[in-house]
Amino acid sequence: MLEQLRLEEDLLAATQASVQGLHAALRRGDLPAMNGFHAHQERLAAEMQLRAKDREAASAALAGLLGLPRVGATLRDLGERLPVDEAARLASQRDRLRESAQVIAQFQSANANLIAHLRSYFRGVLSTLAIEGTPVRYSPSGSRVIGSLGAAIHATG
Repeated sequence: MLEQLRLEEDLLAATQASVQGLHAALRRGDLPAMNGFHAHQERLAAEMQLRAKDREAASAALAGLLGLPRVGATLRDLGERLPVDEAARLASQRDRLRESAQVIAQFQSANANLIAHLRSYFRGVLSTLAIEGTPVRYSPSGSRVIGSLGAAIHATG
């Protein structure tokens, strides 16, 4: 069980590095790097699903050995039935996994907020570049989009 958790921790460390790298690429505006992170994160997500299945199988096997229901036993439940040394190692591993998952979630949230901000910024920039006579447009919030600069782009022939 501890080996399964260690492998999952390694995978979470790789995921954490990936979301932090994506955050840095977003801040730099490095589109090629952002595209590379997308494919990498899809591979990590697929591997996480496999690791989760392996962890569930190991947890079910250990739960059965400890006299717990094979389905639904948490790491805390397992730790309560283990000898003190193994319970401490399991609790330590569980805490490290939880901490890594929290850091990943924070960076995912920061990345989503940054992407939303960038999209809003560029939507605003593009709306200010509208040619006079352009039909009225509305933003996703329903407010009218009006270019503040008027005809900032002129097509000449």
